Amino acid sequence: MKPRLDHIGLDVSDYEASKAFYESALAALGIRMLMEPAPEVGGFGDDFPFFWIARRDRGPDSGVHVAFTAEDRETVDAFHAAALAAGRRQRRARRSGDLPPELLRGVRPRPGRQ
Repeated sequence: MKPRLDHIGLDVSDYEASKAFYESALAALGIRMLMEPAPEVGGFGDDFPFFWIARRDRGPDSGVHVAFTAEDRETVDAFHAAALAAGRRQRRARRSGDLPPELLRGVRPRPGRQ
């Protein structure tokens, strides 16, 4: 087995709002909630829970960057639209050009952060 990142977890201040946001936005990428093994702890993935959120009263994470791959520009656009529809506001104009089309830009999906 080649070494790789197995999973990542983010602390959130509002679990239900964060869960609803990620369920909506990540669905465009084929990622869904797979398990909630404890109250206010949820694991998302396609066949394995690799993206976790939890409310652990330690405050939301700061300075974290998480990126998801996508098959094509249409999937990126669907993710972007779902994130905005789920309540995330766009911080700046989306960029294109020298970046690969699969790189998600312009939306930082981190609800529950004040």
